[in-house]
Amino acid sequence: MKKAIIQALVAIIILIIGILIFLFLIKTKPEAEKVAITVEPPTVKVIIAKKSTEPLSIHSQGEVIPPKRTTLSAQAMGKVLSVSPKYEVGEQFNEGEIIMTIEDIDYRTALINAKATKAQAEANLKEAEVNLQLEQAKVSQAKRDWDKLGKGRTASPLLLRKPQIQSAEAKIDAATIAIEQAQANIEQAQRDLDRTKIRAPYICQIEQKQIDLGALVTVGTPLVTVYEKGRVEARLPISLEDLPFLKYSQGEDKAHVKAFAQYGNERKEWSGQLIRSENQIDSSSRSAYVITGFEGEDPPPVGLFIDVELEGIPIEGVTAIPRVALNRQGQVIIVEEDDTISFRDVQVTRSSKNMVFLSGGVEEGERICTTVMNTPIEGTKVKVASKETEQ
Repeated sequence: MKKAIIQALVAIIILIIGILIFLFLIKTKPEAEKVAITVEPPTVKVIIAKKSTEPLSIHSQGEVIPPKRTTLSAQAMGKVLSVSPKYEVGEQFNEGEIIMTIEDIDYRTALINAKATKAQAEANLKEAEVNLQLEQAKVSQAKRDWDKLGKGRTASPLLLRKPQIQSAEAKIDAATIAIEQAQANIEQAQRDLDRTKIRAPYICQIEQKQIDLGALVTVGTPLVTVYEKGRVEARLPISLEDLPFLKYSQGEDKAHVKAFAQYGNERKEWSGQLIRSENQIDSSSRSAYVITGFEGEDPPPVGLFIDVELEGIPIEGVTAIPRVALNRQGQVIIVEEDDTISFRDVQVTRSSKNMVFLSGGVEEGERICTTVMNTPIEGTKVKVASKETEQ
């Protein structure tokens, strides 16, 4: 019992000492220095609104296609007798160069027969002309004899050999017609013979082979598909919004275009021209289509999908601002003279990938904020960056 009382007194003494120490610490604690909190206004970059004339470019995409693509078909019947050593997909041919030949012995025989027929007709003509001359000589002699013996009477047609003259003239006419017909047959036979040689219609490249050496073909059989080499085109859709700003040029001074594409490990660029417009609206896409052309030693290859930048008509009296300066509500932030911000509705005439062109809503000389601000509030004070860093 005595031991328990002692332990309780020790615990009470320790508690009292702890309380005294706690009260001492509270009383002697240091006072924190009070510092006034100041909020620094955000720093923003601005541009000065200024009206100007701005060049435009219009962007579109399309596939590179050849301006001419032709499937050559047989105009003669027979076996494919030979093909060019270059008769492979991707090989090039000059205009008029022989791609393949079809067996031509029947056509050469027809040409020889036609020439023989003409020669016979020419011989018949000469014979008929000689006969006519003989008959005319006989008529002259008959007239002289009749003048001596006829005593002023009119000679009969039979005496003047008119039937013989008419027969000789008819033979000449028939021979002349036979010669013309034979000449036509020669020309037809020559054309048929020429058609046994399949020639390149223009400077071209083989795209697809339909037949090969030894094949038997008839008139109309597709042989080979080729396309024009040296220049290519691209058919590009243009939205109705962009169409009024597209620049058209007549004659040699055509509007310029640039094409871009990832080609291997590099992004290549090609220069071309706006050739023509199809002058109609596609009912499904509500777009107009224009044709651009590219020439030179290294035009974009057929089948490549390209991004194209077309030259547009410059627009006058607009204020150009970076796209980031226009918010989703179609407003810009104006930094007022007292360096507070306000929101302004603007009229957008045109926009590009990085720029927006305003036709109204801001006045010349006003400061337009180009810094993206987090939750900006009307009337917020800002700090404008120095002119060296203004955009």
